[in-house]
Amino acid sequence: MRRLLANTTAFYGAQLLARLINFGYLLVLARTLVPDAFGHLNLALSVLVIADTCADLGLSRLALREMSRDPEAASRYLSALSVLKALTAALCYAGSVAFAWFGGYPAEVTAMIALSGLGLVFTGSSMLFESALHVRQRFGFVSLAHLTLSLLQAATGFLVLGAGGGALAIAGTAILTNGAYCAIVFVGLRRAGIVLSPTVAPSFWRACLVQSAAYGAMAILSILSTRVELLVLGWFAAGADLGAYSIALKLMEAALLAPVTLGIVVAPTFARHHAGTGEELASLYLRVLRFGLLAAIPGALVAGLVVGPVTNGLVGGRYAGLEELLRVMFAAFPFAAAHCLNIGLLLGSDRQRGTLALVAGLLALQVGISATLVSQLGTDGAALAFLAINVVSGIASTLCVWRWFMRGARLGQAILPPLAAGAVLLGLALLGQPVAALIAFAAIGGIVALGLPLPAYRETAPA
Repeated sequence: MRRLLANTTAFYGAQLLARLINFGYLLVLARTLVPDAFGHLNLALSVLVIADTCADLGLSRLALREMSRDPEAASRYLSALSVLKALTAALCYAGSVAFAWFGGYPAEVTAMIALSGLGLVFTGSSMLFESALHVRQRFGFVSLAHLTLSLLQAATGFLVLGAGGGALAIAGTAILTNGAYCAIVFVGLRRAGIVLSPTVAPSFWRACLVQSAAYGAMAILSILSTRVELLVLGWFAAGADLGAYSIALKLMEAALLAPVTLGIVVAPTFARHHAGTGEELASLYLRVLRFGLLAAIPGALVAGLVVGPVTNGLVGGRYAGLEELLRVMFAAFPFAAAHCLNIGLLLGSDRQRGTLALVAGLLALQVGISATLVSQLGTDGAALAFLAINVVSGIASTLCVWRWFMRGARLGQAILPPLAAGAVLLGLALLGQPVAALIAFAAIGGIVALGLPLPAYRETAPA
């Protein structure tokens, strides 16, 4: 148990450090590159993130499951699936270039995708190799690979900028950085005693693709949902507007790291309680929901107060309208936090078809909202679409959780305390007392972080 806790702590610590490095590098690019070029670079990378997820097709998750059940099968799965992943990566690379070319994206975006997309062959294999290292508890190599990737991306980017290069040259460094990332993970495989012998096995591939279909569909839908507004904006907005929205989206992703992590951490506990009584699951869910919203609702309000000075300090005044975009998007934060928690619960349940239908339906709605608002309002429309879909997602997923698993639970007793805390902060802000609002937020944050006793509520309705 101690080893598991140590590995988990080290792994998440490395993930956090890698994200901080990436975020710092992003800010340097935002302040250095021409706004148009920065926006085009982020659009190209978003297309490639989606292509990478499509190339995986859930195979890495399937391999993780099967190798956990039978560690001796690692060599067989990696040898066969590494060849399949190379083929799917090549297809998705061609598809991403064609999407940008025929979709009418700027020529610079298409060129960036063509250059940076060459690294897909390495990232696809790396995801598969990481699954084996997770099974063997070799988190050190995985952490080292992620940190090396982040550091190399920043280092090569700084070298390019120092040599007078631009966004296109930075995109071209992906094959080097992703290759180094893959090499470190491969060394970890060898150290773990796993022999890789690439094998062409069509019948085995077909069987794996059938089993991984649900994993792949959920992963693709999830990654698409985080990029829809930006992809649609690429057809209607100039590069500078893409840059402003990209920064706002990155800041939102950084803020959402906390609720996403909470959802990941509690998901195994939710899964265990699915096999127990409904009262146990309801009690746990309502407590965690109250905890998350006690941080998310006041946090969103305080973010609206400090977003101006923070954005000026981070990127200066290079991106017009950034402050207004963030205020609109942070209004969605509590709903997005609730949705992250709900998805963590749903993925551990036996309602996988219902969960998949929910996510697919929300994505279809998101595409429609984004296309409508972005075509009419541009960047402001993208922010409003982000707000609208997160509000709908948070409410819809909460209602699904309540309807499927806890019909007797009193959701209001988890939601009312955070709403009351948010109302206090909002009142102080409207009365022109931002300092008092910040102090109140710090007090609420301390209660949440330290786990001090909160008012007790009956979690379920009486029988």
